[in-house]
Amino acid sequence: MKSRKLWVGIPLSLLVFTVMLVGCDLFDFTGETNQLVGKWYRDPTDKDNGIKEAFEFLSNGNLRIPGSSAGSFKDYAYKSTSTSITITVQGSNTETTNYTATSTTLDIQKKCGPIAKRKYYRAADDSGGSTPVTPNPPDSTYVEMPDADPFGGEYTAGQTVTVTLTNYTSGADIFYTTTGTDPTADSARYISPIPISATVALEITLKAIAIKGSYKSDVMEAKYIFKSTGTTPTPPTVATPAATPEAGTYTGTKTVTLSCATEGAKIYFTKDGTDPTPSSTEYTNTTTISVTTGTTTIKAIAIKDGASSSILTAIYTISAPAQDAITVSNGNNSGAGSLRQALADIKDGGTITINSSVTTITLTGATGWLVINKNVTIEGNGVIITKGTGFPSSGHSLIENGTNENGGKTVNIRRVHFKQGSDSGTPPNAGNGAAIYNYTKGSLALESCIFTLNTTSRGGALFNEGTASATVRGCTFYNNSVTGTGNVAGRGGAIYNERGTLALVGNIFYMNTASIAGPIVYKGGTGSIRSDGYNLVDKPLGTGDDQCGWEAGTGDKTLTGAGLAAGVAPINTTTFAPVITLNNFMPSYPSQFPTTDFKGNTRTNKTPGAVDY
Repeated sequence: MKSRKLWVGIPLSLLVFTVMLVGCDLFDFTGETNQLVGKWYRDPTDKDNGIKEAFEFLSNGNLRIPGSSAGSFKDYAYKSTSTSITITVQGSNTETTNYTATSTTLDIQKKCGPIAKRKYYRAADDSGGSTPVTPNPPDSTYVEMPDADPFGGEYTAGQTVTVTLTNYTSGADIFYTTTGTDPTADSARYISPIPISATVALEITLKAIAIKGSYKSDVMEAKYIFKSTGTTPTPPTVATPAATPEAGTYTGTKTVTLSCATEGAKIYFTKDGTDPTPSSTEYTNTTTISVTTGTTTIKAIAIKDGASSSILTAIYTISAPAQDAITVSNGNNSGAGSLRQALADIKDGGTITINSSVTTITLTGATGWLVINKNVTIEGNGVIITKGTGFPSSGHSLIENGTNENGGKTVNIRRVHFKQGSDSGTPPNAGNGAAIYNYTKGSLALESCIFTLNTTSRGGALFNEGTASATVRGCTFYNNSVTGTGNVAGRGGAIYNERGTLALVGNIFYMNTASIAGPIVYKGGTGSIRSDGYNLVDKPLGTGDDQCGWEAGTGDKTLTGAGLAAGVAPINTTTFAPVITLNNFMPSYPSQFPTTDFKGNTRTNKTPGAVDY
């Protein structure tokens, strides 16, 4: 553990020092006594916001610590060159403790508490405060010790103390124990305030640690002393059983072991939340207690020579581990076997396969849209995804790759029919991509998919945002539309490419419309649209407002005559295959072109679109 000295080279109007208060670290403040005098705060803005100081160095060399009760100073020690020091606790008595100075050093020692391993700030004076200078941040290996509120204290037996732990290091997780053992990454992870209670006189020790990657903070320790009226807490005759791992939230099945510090005591337990008795299951060295997905309450009691311990209550919440592969077994909006549940349970980089027996997935309710927040592949097997009752009329697509705050992921979607998505909102905050919204940083690949009857303001089927990239191979876009006149609405009947990268190969675009410009694809910013060839369209090739939206690539073709230009539907609305014969439209399949069409058939006819025929 490294000691950190006061920063001598900064103005006297603001001093910052780091205190490491676990163990006996010495901090050399030789010649800096005057610079210590004053009130020190946890945050640079505390002074101006009227928040009480964390502690104060007095001009006589004493350390004053705010507290609400006499004795709150007992875990602190201040060592100077004199042999005694007076510690004043605000609102209470004083106490003199003698120490022997070993050198001209200041040793602030504390087992745990409000003063912890972190930086503190001093205002310019004791009356007005000032805007402090921001210190250099600690190095990347520095993880601050968490705080507890309330921090220990004395209570009456029968009380329940709800303890909140505070994490001061971004990205770190807090793990804790209530048995006095040091916590590790295998201990209970802090999720919500911790209830601590005792029905008899008892001392309970809470320990907590913050962990970020391979770096750990020092261990915080707080003691909660429960007293019977007028008594000093004593341990029960028989120690309360302990459970390992401790109660908490975990991923995957856990095996719980029970132990008792009282030699010869027998342990009895239940798993249904009822209080154990000597008639309950006895725990032995051969007993296996497994807790699986869901919430399980284990209660245990230790008994020896007719004396009973307090009852241990340990509540375990177990979530299923992320899976590499999941099969969707029904078309429900949510719940077991649904696509929504699969997206929650899939491992990053995993594959979700929709069972071929599932024909339609209907998204319902005010939060019915699907958000993808992991890298994932979705094998649709010809399923239709559409909206149903209660789905928002504005502001959301059927599927959103990422969120505005976090950006999109690497997502591959194959053989899915996106149908009748709609968003009546007004851009830029709504009305974007009725079927799919590909957020900034997203990398989306669509293969052998169908988009029909999706309508909104920008990008009837797909909206490709910011720095996102989208590759569309062997898909069919039929009768998608955009309307509106303001805020760049009415553009991109099938796809709106804002500033992203869009690549197209072997697709069919037919009867997509836009009220303003870009009946098929519209480029709304500085992004790029590239044809990798063999796209079949019903509009002229080119980037004009009434053209397809991209410069023609090899084999791109506008079908005219008895087909597209005449308005006679050349696409079968059941099979979504062109009525006209297009065998060998492509002399050979382009690189990475899907080998399987929307129906699951192996492609052999070198035709564009979702369905090979």
